[in-house]
Amino acid sequence: MVDHILQEGWKHLSRSNDRRAATEATVAALIFIMPIMKNGGFKDEHEWRFIYLPEIEDHSVSKRKFFTRNSMIVPYYTLLDADPDPSNLPPPAEIMIGPSVHQELNYRSLDYIRGRAVINLSKIPYRG
Repeated sequence: MVDHILQEGWKHLSRSNDRRAATEATVAALIFIMPIMKNGGFKDEHEWRFIYLPEIEDHSVSKRKFFTRNSMIVPYYTLLDADPDPSNLPPPAEIMIGPSVHQELNYRSLDYIRGRAVINLSKIPYRG
């Protein structure tokens, strides 16, 4: 399935005048397909998977929430909307990501806020 998406993306890229759009479409297809792929060892699990891919311009991106687990920042969305309207809250001016074995991953988890806040990585080495 992944090979097929890459082959179709390559065909579209080689025919397209808009290389950026072709690349973004291929990446979006890969991002969409990954959550529905499942290792055969888990075939007996019966689960539902909700897949939500907001556009960057989508105002709901500002409703992204986070929890921490094993020193990682994990972004998520909730189906419940009990939080106050984030458009009324001032954005943070700066975020400092502390030392962690997952520091770069935590930085990428906050990708949506770049341009609205300064995000810095701590220079202090992780001593886990």
